[in-house]
Amino acid sequence: MLTNEAATRIAIIDALKSLKADKRINPGDPILIVYAGHGTQIEAPSGWETGGEHLIQALVPFDCCSTTGLEIPCIPDRTIGALLESIAETKGNNITVVLDCCHAASGTRAGTGGLRIRSVALKPSPIHTQDLDLNIWDAGFTNQHPVPHFRYRGLRSHILLAACRSFERATETKGHGKFSRALLKLLRATPPDELRYSQILFKLDVITDQNPQLEGVEQERFLFGAPIQAPTPSIYPIFYDEQSCLHFTPVGTAQGVTQGSTFDLIPETNVRDLEAVTNGSFIVLRAMSFISTLTPQSNSQTITGPLTIRRSTEGQKYPIRLFISQDRYPATRSYLDGLLRDQTHGLRDCIIVDDPSEAHFQISINRGKAIFNLLDEAARKYGFRYRYPRIDAHHDNVSSFLKAAQKYYTELYQTSDDGSSFELIDDLEVSCFQLHEKASTLDDVSQLDMVTIGQDLCEYEKIDLVVKADSYYGFKIVNHGNRDLYPTLSYFDFRDLGTITSWYKAPSSGPYQLEAPLKKYGGSLTIGYGNGGALPVMFSLQEDQEIAVGFLKISVSTQPVHMFDPLYHLSNYQQNLQSFLSENIRHTWGSKLIPIIQRRRPKETPTDGFHFSYWPHTDPVTHVIGAHAMSRRTTSMPIRFVGAGRA
Repeated sequence: MLTNEAATRIAIIDALKSLKADKRINPGDPILIVYAGHGTQIEAPSGWETGGEHLIQALVPFDCCSTTGLEIPCIPDRTIGALLESIAETKGNNITVVLDCCHAASGTRAGTGGLRIRSVALKPSPIHTQDLDLNIWDAGFTNQHPVPHFRYRGLRSHILLAACRSFERATETKGHGKFSRALLKLLRATPPDELRYSQILFKLDVITDQNPQLEGVEQERFLFGAPIQAPTPSIYPIFYDEQSCLHFTPVGTAQGVTQGSTFDLIPETNVRDLEAVTNGSFIVLRAMSFISTLTPQSNSQTITGPLTIRRSTEGQKYPIRLFISQDRYPATRSYLDGLLRDQTHGLRDCIIVDDPSEAHFQISINRGKAIFNLLDEAARKYGFRYRYPRIDAHHDNVSSFLKAAQKYYTELYQTSDDGSSFELIDDLEVSCFQLHEKASTLDDVSQLDMVTIGQDLCEYEKIDLVVKADSYYGFKIVNHGNRDLYPTLSYFDFRDLGTITSWYKAPSSGPYQLEAPLKKYGGSLTIGYGNGGALPVMFSLQEDQEIAVGFLKISVSTQPVHMFDPLYHLSNYQQNLQSFLSENIRHTWGSKLIPIIQRRRPKETPTDGFHFSYWPHTDPVTHVIGAHAMSRRTTSMPIRFVGAGRA
């Protein structure tokens, strides 16, 4: 433990470095790092990609000084982030970081009425240079295969509990931080194996005048525990409005709810029991952006008390259009008619068309095998042709393929029908860059710095690139609008209908206000480089392919797509239901699709015997480096614990 004058810059950095080499800590052991002290915000050195504000966050050690001749810098976010990533590479990412500090632009540790601010204002100083702590955040590698080194990069290396948003001030009373006091009270009362990180901010005593934030990929972990392998089903509150005689739930199209979706009623005492017996069900009458109206199913009754629900079936799905191969038409038509009539497979949204230009897929049944070819004009217009792996023509197998296609297309094309959402999308500027690994001979921490090279690859709302081995790509989104936005980025690869890859998902803040990752009037978010916290992206082609096509889907909303604690919402919003409903109704979301065309050679170069692939693939061929878990940008803290890069 370092306190007061012992908490110098060198001592803090050395203490973090020592965790990596500590033989008492085995891989996977929980590591808890707590900082309670001063934080600050300073101008970013030239070249640091910071999201548009050109400010960085930092811890202020005891000996920090900007006096000429006595300079000792603060500890910037990038330095702390690199140290955490280095620890995670050796000890695993079961790391919890608690920061009870702030970084206000003005103010000192003083106040009135016993309230003090955990902030210090630092004058602009040349000591915070572009290469500060270069030996920590820019160490190089000798391994020829860089993929494993991104495993714990950015927000994959740790869970962060921060006392406030980046522009707020954390306060203390009687020498104790308000956030620390509330957190300790919760931890003393709740065993770690009964508390998930995602529940912490909901269960804290209410903290006023500041908004704690939660960041990191593994938010569904139990405290200090192993990652959750299977996703946890979401539980939502449901309210009854006496004026309209309707039930409402605070989720809508932004969370994938559509008209016809059904929800099972869960007893309030068993909201965490996945095997709980349901007490009936509800069906969605209308789905808006962030709210849906429901009515009880025939086997349920209208209940006016606060309840919880869990989604049981999807609602409206995108219709999949199938064209039957002419050479196998009779056998294939007979097969499909039988499959689509069988209601147990739930394929009522699949239809047969006579015009191949209107179809998503061509299907033929031959010798007990089902053969699917991609016909979707959204991909074919760029020259892409693809045949999926042959599958046994058992109803269950073909049904699984078609259900995966339905889910793929439903999520690809689902967006808000609110007219105001178009303004959100029109105000976005999207760029794509090839990234370069900037290596160093220093080896304090095993981390690469990713920097952009070359020109913007996104032209006219389309990305067209030549795939090269070990080439990384990053993205930048700028919000030119007048509303803060909360983005989600996903990649859809036509070659792998069963996988939708998350490239970015916003952090969470429980019941508190979340700092917007895409701030209005020029705020930006970077993916794969800078301070975005997300991983770089790689693309690849199969051996016999000349071209492949996928879509980047960018969804933005005017409020966070919340994680829910149903008991919290039931106890806090039932009494102010009308206000709660009005707040949710006024928010909207929207999405845009950007095609990414991946070529083996530049499109201007003719090919010898040019052909398209019709052969099956084996592994997902487009991926986020390191893993397919969701990555989140770090913006809401008193410090950004990510590997910030230089653009």
